Order: sequence, then structure tokens, then C-alpha cells
Amino acid sequence: MELALEQYRAIVSQADTYDYDSADEPTGAYRYALVPMTPGAEAPALLLEQDTAFGISSILVFQYDTDSDSVLQAADTLSEGVGGAGGYRGSLSAAGDGNGLLSTEFSSGTGMGSTSRTTLDGDRLRSEVIWEGNIFDDTDMAADEIGFLDIDWHDIGDTAALDSWTPGAAPAEPAPTEPEDAQDTEPAQPTDGDRIVFTGTLGAYSYSDVLALQEIPDPNPGSDQGETYWLIVLDTPQGMTLRSGDGSGSYEGEVSLIDVTGADGLEQYIGQSLTVSIDADDTWWPSDTSLPMGQPRTSDVNVLQ
Repeated sequence: MELALEQYRAIVSQADTYDYDSADEPTGAYRYALVPMTPGAEAPALLLEQDTAFGISSILVFQYDTDSDSVLQAADTLSEGVGGAGGYRGSLSAAGDGNGLLSTEFSSGTGMGSTSRTTLDGDRLRSEVIWEGNIFDDTDMAADEIGFLDIDWHDIGDTAALDSWTPGAAPAEPAPTEPEDAQDTEPAQPTDGDRIVFTGTLGAYSYSDVLALQEIPDPNPGSDQGETYWLIVLDTPQGMTLRSGDGSGSYEGEVSLIDVTGADGLEQYIGQSLTVSIDADDTWWPSDTSLPMGQPRTSDVNVLQ
């Protein structure tokens, strides 16, 4: 490990001398990360990222090879970021099983995109598409089974991460489901006319909190992350027919949480379990990649219990 980290330190120190195969103007900002990409390898891979003025970062991949006691640089490059035009969105995460990286790319306008697993094959990167579809439909089951892990990026001026390295945390295990006999003893929910009723817990979340809550990579890298989100996380996901944010009509989807940041009079309920009702006509599915991803928003909330 020490032999690998020593050579990685040398690479990071000369980050601006490499060819990142990008047609965009670099900003002069560089980052690095250590990520396991090959199961059984004695050292992680080194990712070296160059920012560009267009908003799309280019990433080089290096891997220490124990047989030759040297570092191999992959001949290909990866990318992530938010395009300054055209609606391109790209994000990169470590695969939860330690085998490569997961790259998600899509159009913010249509939501259509794909997720690929990229692995190392000597000095080549091999990419395999594991899912294609609309990111707003939340049907990427292949990536969910593998698990996303956030990549811990460091500015090249901060080399502390290269002094030692330990693997990151494994993907969180799903919480155990409640026994059926316990569910049967719950009292029936109240009704509120033709409004939708559900039970959940109201909380205040940061940008990173929402990503962790939804277990997704950042769909908008480089965006303003200072916002606070007021979310009701449902005790049990519930199917709801709600308006589309682009005005194209209504459709049914599964709701696991609702953004109620715009609702008034909820301050006193932060941290509490609530039974509430919402008006389907005043609740809408998002038509962009803002957080919470693919989950509805409303400003019309009645607290029932």
C-alpha cells in the first residue's frame, strides 16, 4: 500500500501536466480520490479530475500494479458534471461491490439516460451499460442491487488522504420490515374529504442529507448546495396520482417522501410523526433533476394527527 500511495503522491503533484482529452478550457482546479476498482487488489485506484469552464469534468484513472511495482494509467477518460448548455447531466460513484465505478448520464430535459459500470482491464477502461430508461421513473434496479458509494474527492493541495488509506463504508443495509401482525394492529387512518392522507415524519434535511436519504449520486454536481429541504418521509411508500410539473397532465407513481418546504405552519412539527392530507391538484411531480429526485412537492398540507 505504501508503495502505491508514494507513486500516487507524485502523480497528484503534477496533475496539471496530464492530457485529460477534453476540448473545454480547464479552470485550473484539480481533485483526486482513492477508490477500489478491482476486487482483491492490494491498492485502490487513483482518480484525477480536471474541472473545465463548460461544467463537465474530465477524469483519469490510475492503478498500482504489484507485479511491475508501477502505476498503470488507463488510456481512456471518464466525465461527470452539469453541461453549461444542452441539459447534459453526468455523475460518477463507486460501485458498492468494489468492482469498478457506476456512471449515470441523462438529459435534464427528457430524463432519458443510462447507467454504466466501468471496470479496469489492465490499462483499459471497460464500460457495460446496465440500465437504460427515464431517470424520473426510478427503475434502475441493477444499480440499486450493486449499490452506489459516494466518491470522497480531495483538492490536490490536501494530500492527507495519500498518507494512509482505508476502504470506505459499505452500502447501508435496508431496514427490516415490520411484522405483518404488528401492522394489523395499527388504527385505521382518518379521512379528509377527497384529499390524499398518509403518515410520515417531518424533518429538515441538507443537500447531502437528501442524497443519502434517497441513496442516489448527485444528479446536479456543482449546483448550489446550501438549501434546506423540509421533507415528510412516509412510513410506507404509497401510490399517488398527481400533476406533472411540466403541465402535461397527471400520472401515478410511488411516493416515499414529499417536499413540503413551501408549506406554512409546520415549524412546530419538525421531528414528529404526523398523519397529514394533501390536495392532489396542488401537488406535482418534478420535471427536472432538482432534489428530492423524482418525488413530489406541495405547499398545501393539513395536519390531522
